[in-house]
Amino acid sequence: MLPAPLEESASTARALKTRKWLGIGFLGVLLAAGVASCGGTRQDANEPSGNFPVQIISADFPSKQALAQNTRPDE
Repeated sequence: MLPAPLEESASTARALKTRKWLGIGFLGVLLAAGVASCGGTRQDANEPSGNFPVQIISADFPSKQALAQNTRPDE
């Protein structure tokens, strides 16, 4: 015989409790990862600062340029 629709069996209660604790654990891992990724030192902390000269040695462009065309499969 099937249990009543709103009746909670022991296995259902155990499954819900397990899901609850897995969800809390997952949220805890996400929180820990978020806190660990914040802060720290800048990656460029020891790099020199200033204006650095840049020189373009050569630049080549095609004489004719065109945009790609849209294609549609035959319907």
